[in-house]
Order: sequence, then structure tokens, then C-alpha cells
Amino acid sequence: MLLIFEAHPVPYHAPVFRALQQDFDVPVHVVYGSDFSLSGYLDKGFATQLSWDETLLHGYSSQFLSRVAEGGAKNYEEVRPWGMTKLADAHPASAVLSIGYYASYDLSGIGYAIRRGLPLLFRGETNDETHARWPIYNLMRTLYLRRLYARCSAMLYIGQRSKEHFQRYGAPSEKLFFSPYCTDESYFESSPTLARQNRGLIRAKLGISNETKIILFSGKLSKKKGVDYLPAAIRLLPEDLQSKVHLMFVGDGPAREDLEAQISQHPKVAASFAGFQNQDALASYYQAADMLVLPSRERETWGVVINEALINGLPCIVSDGVGCHLDLIKPGVTGEVFVSKNIEALAKAIQTLLARLPDESISLECLKQAERYSVTAAAEGIAKAWRSLPHL
Repeated sequence: MLLIFEAHPVPYHAPVFRALQQDFDVPVHVVYGSDFSLSGYLDKGFATQLSWDETLLHGYSSQFLSRVAEGGAKNYEEVRPWGMTKLADAHPASAVLSIGYYASYDLSGIGYAIRRGLPLLFRGETNDETHARWPIYNLMRTLYLRRLYARCSAMLYIGQRSKEHFQRYGAPSEKLFFSPYCTDESYFESSPTLARQNRGLIRAKLGISNETKIILFSGKLSKKKGVDYLPAAIRLLPEDLQSKVHLMFVGDGPAREDLEAQISQHPKVAASFAGFQNQDALASYYQAADMLVLPSRERETWGVVINEALINGLPCIVSDGVGCHLDLIKPGVTGEVFVSKNIEALAKAIQTLLARLPDESISLECLKQAERYSVTAAAEGIAKAWRSLPHL
């Protein structure tokens, strides 16, 4: 059995666990710290009350250390590993999969594997950013990661940057397995007819004509995501293009008020705010748009909204701070990449992509690229790593 420790169910991991057990015959048991993401919680980044569907638990074995209804952890910060060892010991495992090395719950899961002498597989977000003012922190972090990765029997890289990270810390090639970051494709499955209907409905709802090109941002409205760059970039476009584009923001967050004020000061920048949308409603917004832009000013580990957009055949523009740009964005094919924090470069990228639209071949290329970064591909990588362990 593959034992997995995770703080709470999330829609980007649960489908992979399900595919591992159902499609690749890897027995899985997940020990969740809390069910707050199912019962409902306040997401500080989105500034919105969220809850995910119970179907996240279907298709694999799992249990909770605590439940909100019984006084358990109500958010990520409250999750504690109390009782983890006793509960895990009741499910004899042949290996442990860790999905992080920072939070106390993740560290406790790693500690459990070490205490029980179990092989450790690691599939988590990796970051090579350093703190210039804290050289001692950087040194300690380097020493810690080298020791952790040396203890791992397999490291699952989610993309090119992740692979380079593991190699930088001395991981041998035989311990590296590709398990890409992904999103559940089933949330976005729709026929061409339904996609056209969704496109028309959303545009009618927002009062946007069929001829207008919608530039979509989907995610947390925060300074880190660079949302303020979008209206600034639109103002740099030629006037004839400005009148033909519409910014659509799907999501919420602390930057929304300032963003709305910025846009209101420039009447030539047309924009709509759709608010936070759950995954089952997101597809129609992607289908209504003509491109997605993720202009992050700070480095992001991945950027899963790019997966979501490509699944819907939507080309993307991203800053080079977005980790997945090396994997998912082929300039001139599935979108464009610009230098982070460079508004002029963002405006040029938008203008370049607009000149290629509409083009059905772009959507086909986006779909082809998305297929390589699927739930199946992610589960297959973990299954290969699990079967590579010498005792299996």
C-alpha cells in the first residue's frame, strides 16, 4: 500500500490518487489532517468562503485525523499531526508519498516514513528562490534539502523547473520520475456545441459582443499575480485594438478594489469582474474567452490555470516567472512568454497573439499540449516510481 499524508482534500491531487488506485492498481490510503476543505472555509487569498465536493474522496481509501463538525481544524493553519502515527500504523504500507517539505503536517509524514524505515517518494512544489538578506537560512535550507532528497527513494518532478531543482541538489537520474502538475479534465468536458452555447451565454450575461476579444485572468486577484499590469498593458495597445478587447477577471482577492479603481480611471479599458467561480462553472468562462493571461510579477511554482485554459483550447500569455511556461507554453504556438514586470513586453505579447486570432489550429495545439500534462500522466509517474522500489 502507498500511504499518503495531506492536510486536506484538494481537487488537484485527489483525482491523481483515484487514478493511481483505479487505473494503475496501486493501493492507496490517504491520511487527511482535516475535512475543512469539504465542510467550508475562508480562503484568505480569494477572500471567499470555499468548499469542495465530497466526490474528491471517491475511488480510493482515505480517512481524517480531525473533522470540523467534531471540533477539528477549521483551516490549513490549524491542521496538526496529532494521532497520525496510530492511525497510519493501522494501514501497513510499503512506501510513503510526501507532497511537501515545509508545513508541519508534511514534515510529520516524512518523519513517519523515516521512523518506520519505509521508502519515501516525494512529489511536491519546489522553489529555488533564495533570501539575499538571510544567507544562513539559505545554507540551512540547502543542507536540509540535500539530506531529505538523499533519503528519498524516488523524486517525482512536476515539470522542467522541478526536474532541474532535484538535479541541482544531486538527485540521480534513476530516482527521477515525471508526474506532471495537472487538473481534473472531467470538469471541462463539453461538446463543441455546448462550448459555443456557453460562450454565447457568458458574453450575453456580461454584455460583450461576439466580435470583441476577451482577455481572461483567472485566479486570485493579488499583486503577486500581477493583475494590475493588465489594464496598464491594454492602454499601451494601438487605439484601434483597445476598442476591440475586453478584460474579464474571474476570481477575487485583496487587489480587486484597487484594480477596479485603476480601470475606472481609464474608460477606454473595458473590463468585467465575474467573481470567484467553482471548478464546475469555470469551463464556460474559458470558453467565452479568446486568450488567458497570467502576468505574475513574482515566481510561481507552476500556474495550474494554464492547464485549465489549454484543456479548453485557449492560448495563454504568461510571464517568465510562471513555472509552467517551460512546459506548457510554446511561443508562437500555444501562446507567448514575456519578461516578468515588463508591461511593454506584456502589451507586445498581447498584440502578437491577437494578430493570430481567430485560428482553429491554435486551439488544437493547446489541446495537444494539455494532454501531456494530464491526471493519467501524473498517476502513471507515481505508479512507475512505486513499482521501481526494490521490495515490490
